[in-house]
Amino acid sequence: MNKILVPVDFSGASDWGLNYAYNLAQEFSAELYVAHIYRPPYVESTMPPAMIKQILSDKERDLLQHLKSNAQFPLVFKKEGTINPVTIHYILESGANTDISDLAKKHDIDIIVMGTHGAGNAAEKVWGTNTAKVIRDSGCPVLAIPIGAEFDNVNNIAYATDYDPNDIDNIMQLVLFATVINSKVHCIHINNILDTPDESKESAFKEKFEARFKELPVSFSVRSSTSVEEGLETFIRTNHINILSMLTHKKNLWNRMFGEKSMTREMSMRSSTPLLAFHS
Repeated sequence: MNKILVPVDFSGASDWGLNYAYNLAQEFSAELYVAHIYRPPYVESTMPPAMIKQILSDKERDLLQHLKSNAQFPLVFKKEGTINPVTIHYILESGANTDISDLAKKHDIDIIVMGTHGAGNAAEKVWGTNTAKVIRDSGCPVLAIPIGAEFDNVNNIAYATDYDPNDIDNIMQLVLFATVINSKVHCIHINNILDTPDESKESAFKEKFEARFKELPVSFSVRSSTSVEEGLETFIRTNHINILSMLTHKKNLWNRMFGEKSMTREMSMRSSTPLLAFHS
């Protein structure tokens, strides 16, 4: 992980995301790209071009000053004596021309870290309108950070699987991530008690899993519950999970949890558990 992108809109939610991203960049010795997408100031078409240029220039100057004052290292360091300086790049873009997913592609970003707050439909209520959109559109992993989630003591990471073949590669990425921050990875599948368990899928996945992760600190387990979301909620709480991760594409676990008819909007884990979303 060499490049981390964190969007900043100066809200409390984005402040949490920025702090988390900074600590992550320190841990991985990664470069941090702090981005703000702004709405251009109103200008009259009758204004002289030089005046319009000056207004836009002043706006960007002020925003850059705010961005730099916001993106400072924590005053209290988590690990004394191991302070790694973080290289920070500041990005200002007009919202009329680009979005976060575009910036990630443009700068070859490895992971996007976003502070979150709720909004519209199921996924948006859990992680906020902008975050839900970036998770859908981004080509790289997205780490959504709820207000109050701290980078300190990330000891357990869960990967929720629906036995998708891509999950094995994603879990390997997660193991590499977890190794750096000294965390354990738990792969979990939840069977809904209203459905018939797919034993052949489970056996095939478990065989590949054990062949790939035999010597690594990764566990695999299957649980049953009245719903996938309630099963995950229980697993997260009883195993002290600090980050939940899963694959996001159509007709998989993501849709089952965050589709229009999902009950996930009632999940209390949304208020405290960061989500790491991978793409197939």
